Amino acid sequence: MRVTARRAGVLGTVDSRPTNSLADAARALCGSSHDEGIASGNRLMGAHLRAGRPGAAREVFDGMPRRDVVSWNSLMAAHAREGAHQEAAYAFLELRRCRLRPDHTSFSTVLSAVARLEALELGRCVHGLALKACSTGNVFVGASLVTMYASCGVFACLQRVFDGVDAPNVALWNALLSGLVMNHRVADARMVFDQMPGRNVVSWTAMVKGYVTVHEVDLALELFDLMPMKNSVSWCVIIGGLVHHQQFREAIELFKGLMRNGDEVTNAVLVKVVNAYAGLKSIGGGRCIHGFSVKCGFVLDLIIETSLVAMYCNSLDIDEAQLEFDKLDRKHVGSWNAIICGYIYSDKIDEARELFDSMTERDKVSWNSMINGYIRDGRITDATELYSRMPEKNVEAATALMSWFVDNGMLDKARDMFYTQNIFDQMGKRDVVTWNTIIHGYAFSSLGENAIEMFENMKRAQVDPDDITFLGVLSACSHMSLLEEAKHFFNAMTRDHGIVPNITHYACMVDLFCRRGMVEEAEGLMKSMPFEPDSAIWTSLLSSCRLSGNDKLAEHAASQLIAINPVLLYFTNGRSVWYQNTMLYTVRHSCYIRQYPRCSP
Repeated sequence: MRVTARRAGVLGTVDSRPTNSLADAARALCGSSHDEGIASGNRLMGAHLRAGRPGAAREVFDGMPRRDVVSWNSLMAAHAREGAHQEAAYAFLELRRCRLRPDHTSFSTVLSAVARLEALELGRCVHGLALKACSTGNVFVGASLVTMYASCGVFACLQRVFDGVDAPNVALWNALLSGLVMNHRVADARMVFDQMPGRNVVSWTAMVKGYVTVHEVDLALELFDLMPMKNSVSWCVIIGGLVHHQQFREAIELFKGLMRNGDEVTNAVLVKVVNAYAGLKSIGGGRCIHGFSVKCGFVLDLIIETSLVAMYCNSLDIDEAQLEFDKLDRKHVGSWNAIICGYIYSDKIDEARELFDSMTERDKVSWNSMINGYIRDGRITDATELYSRMPEKNVEAATALMSWFVDNGMLDKARDMFYTQNIFDQMGKRDVVTWNTIIHGYAFSSLGENAIEMFENMKRAQVDPDDITFLGVLSACSHMSLLEEAKHFFNAMTRDHGIVPNITHYACMVDLFCRRGMVEEAEGLMKSMPFEPDSAIWTSLLSSCRLSGNDKLAEHAASQLIAINPVLLYFTNGRSVWYQNTMLYTVRHSCYIRQYPRCSP
């Protein structure tokens, strides 16, 4: 009994014990009987975790001569709280190597880490182990599985995992709802939201965030107004959504409503409000919110300080921004990035470069900002040189350079596309925007075969194409007069990828038929369109009729084009049909030719 009392005394004074003696304390606690020693060590680890000291919990673990599954669970939790999710996953694997049986907590903790890592294959392996252990029916394991698959973008598994849980609670419903929102399945998320047997503030906030994510800000506001209770996260989501969609005045009015309600003003909310004033370029309003920050003590927060620097930069008050930057006791990389961007947008690129060179630590935003600054200033040589020095090439910088080469390589297309391909090949990770840029670059450089080859590579890389991707591929086919290939890709949009063709895709197909002199087929496709043809489509048909001598269809196309653009009557009034066609053909190649977008929004 005295031994137990001694152990209780150690646990009771855990808050005051120096961390460098924790391993010794763990050995002392675990030194007697097997079961009591492990239990005491576990309690000590738990105490440190509850006190917010994951590092201390890890030291206790290291000092334990014997461990059970609870010990390993605590270690995984300690790693996760420090953001060391890969270490948490390794701890789970080590638990298995020690021939211990994971429990519900083990699976839930490691799956949460896997979700952060977006490690789908590892997640599937853990899911298989959970199935063997009959743990998938547990509500916490189920919620972690839903979150893991959602983070990895595997939408098909969400409902199946949810249905396998014995007694879903509101946390599991929220995990499913948030998973759908994360994958932009907002209509499905709303169905889940409406079916929920009970909702809490997390449920409402997730749904509001979903509408914000898909740019349905009005619906987000409607739902926000219906919320029976709001917390600081709810306010942050809706105010941040308004700021993101450049509805700055509305965001500020909501903030005033928050103040009138007496709700809590958090750092995160205040950052959004500072950004709203920055968006308005309101120096007066910005100074007011700056004063409010000082009065409430928020200005001591590094994120708020950085946002204030960015606000003055955005208002093009670079001198005030520099003063605020100089006041910072701790200059975080975000603060440096803000002031550098301020100089760039004040057209002081050389001063921005001096600051960039002064940084002791740079992140990808630092590099991207400086590279984009050079591109914006037309100094592509400096941009390329800086890109070559980047320690880790990233999607944003590479895409910016590639886009410049694509848009400005008209005199020497093949040479510039060679440079673009080199940049593309150096990239470690490529998203749909990057693939679209290289595909459109080849398509508009009369290198259609390369565009189609890159599209096939994109599919092999398991990156899902979007409507912009297919626009580039169809444009490549049109420029090369590849009719059968274009038909295949056009049909594959809906059949294989669920993408509904829009008017630009139809315009490419009509243009291709017209290039081949197949005006009747072009007219047939136009009649099958679910919307009215625009001027670009009628212009393609008209110019083809002019070349093929189809007077009747040419007159019809001309009349439709004039109905859309009445100003063309100035060119055609009182003239013959052939004169109309000739003039309209000329107009087509001067001011009415459509310029299709080249990359995703």
